[in-house]
Amino acid sequence: MKIRLLPLVMGVALMSSCSKDDDNDNTPSASQPSSPQIEIEGTSAAMIAISTGSEIQAPVIGAITQFIGTAVANFDNADAGMVSCEGEELNFTNGSYIFTPGASASSIDFGSSVSWAAAGKGSVPAISYSYSRPVPEIGGLDAENTVSVSGDLTFGIDYSNTFTSVNSADSVLYFVHGPKGSVHKTVAASVQTVSFTQAELSTVGTGAGYLQAAAYNYTVTDFNGYKVAFVNEGVFTKGVTLQ
Repeated sequence: MKIRLLPLVMGVALMSSCSKDDDNDNTPSASQPSSPQIEIEGTSAAMIAISTGSEIQAPVIGAITQFIGTAVANFDNADAGMVSCEGEELNFTNGSYIFTPGASASSIDFGSSVSWAAAGKGSVPAISYSYSRPVPEIGGLDAENTVSVSGDLTFGIDYSNTFTSVNSADSVLYFVHGPKGSVHKTVAASVQTVSFTQAELSTVGTGAGYLQAAAYNYTVTDFNGYKVAFVNEGVFTKGVTLQ
């Protein structure tokens, strides 16, 4: 399994509880992470539906969780013609297809299945497929706002969160992003927490960072010898202080 990062075209979706009000603050800070793109070995393309959860502050109500649906497709940097997810056209840029919010939709609304289409071009065949599993949704992470990297760190998805729905997930990819680097691990969806050792965390540094979880499921379909991975992914990113 390979992992790419989704460009930050959905910046609003990645707002987190970690704020930097002081522009003169010299505290080391990690770059805000984008959504990971899961790519399955032995395939020629990945078509990924992503539900990004984030906690925002709403007037009067206070903290709420919002989800924004987006999509990305990679065809080994090839042009596959027009590509769409749930009827929304993706834009081809820098070798990848990405859903960009526009006049027709600010978010893709995923249901119990996800429909994909590609017109096909060159080595990429025409593709039409409906992946009949829901996209996971993560409403929050079970972690403190300040976490120590001077010892072992354990955290997980907040399964008590009303908005969390990950029953359709097969695996969960966990990240710790710090000013000096990132570490990650993948566990089965039945494993509710993940632990990073002090040695593993020694590369991330201290300062403003992020914890991230991506719960996903996938299937591989063969289109006349051209294998495509269809991935459904739910992501949540939490801003934290690493000390």
